[in-house]
Amino acid sequence: VAYLRQGNMNQAKEKLEKAEKQDPRSHEVQYALALFNERMNQPAEADRHFQTALKLAPNNGEVTNAYAVFLCRSNKIDAAQRLFDEVGRNQLYATPWVAATNAAVCLRSDKRNADAVPWLERAIALRPDYFPAVVELGDLHIANNEPQRARSAVDSFLSIGRKSADVLLVGVRAAVAQGDRAAADIYARLLRRDFPNTPA
Repeated sequence: VAYLRQGNMNQAKEKLEKAEKQDPRSHEVQYALALFNERMNQPAEADRHFQTALKLAPNNGEVTNAYAVFLCRSNKIDAAQRLFDEVGRNQLYATPWVAATNAAVCLRSDKRNADAVPWLERAIALRPDYFPAVVELGDLHIANNEPQRARSAVDSFLSIGRKSADVLLVGVRAAVAQGDRAAADIYARLLRRDFPNTPA
């Protein structure tokens, strides 16, 4: 997995093949093989390893979430959403807000913005400082011509003392969409102060 993260695919392949020979019933090995095959653009093999990993560890939220993301990328949106629902009900999964955000991104890729909103609201309710969900929700509201709702999401995030260049950029965009130059300038000043290297 470390070789996979480094992009060293030859070493990753060699180690994974060895690991599979040693323990073919390890869900971690099957999961890693799924990630490897996805990176190598071999979707059928990746799908097979994902399914094997889930059979070996049916309650593993990390594997389920990753497989759902894979299915979404493969344009199997409904199948992905069923797995995201499953992860959302899994009380053993440590980061359900990540899966909820992934579910929303998946729905947005299928132009189902209205269905994505509850997922993002759930993610933020579970983890108010999880900025990817705030950015996604703000962007969605701007796309829906609801800039005030986007600003509300941004301001709620800022009110808990968190900082994020991406969230502030959404604030700038939302204020500009409203024609509120003063508010846009405030967000932009915060951006320059806290993230001076951010291109704005």
